[in-house]
Amino acid sequence: MEPAGARITLQFPASPRFVRVARMTLSAAASAAAFDVEELEDLRIAVTELVNILVEAGGAEIELRIELGDDAIEVRGESDAHAVPDIDPLTEQILGAIVDDHRLRASDGRVVFTFRKSVPARSPSA
Repeated sequence: MEPAGARITLQFPASPRFVRVARMTLSAAASAAAFDVEELEDLRIAVTELVNILVEAGGAEIELRIELGDDAIEVRGESDAHAVPDIDPLTEQILGAIVDDHRLRASDGRVVFTFRKSVPARSPSA
């Protein structure tokens, strides 16, 4: 398991072709934080949905920051797009089911999403 406070920052063009890079990066970080296969898939779905929203918002570049904490993984994505798009109700429902908390908002002329998922408690191996 990676130490708490480990951070990864990734910048890439706001294009659907680069969503896979965000998924792979988050997956690698989360697997180092002891998330199981099902939880990894939840995280991949969340980052895919939210990065696609930033792509559709029309900015040129996306910055993705992943932080591993003692008890959670936190992800922040931001784009130089200026208007916050609406989240489809189905996407909102999916995100509500697979991550602990998520937000999409405008901040300092940028569109920003954040989400958090707790590291599950694991029983010690015998």
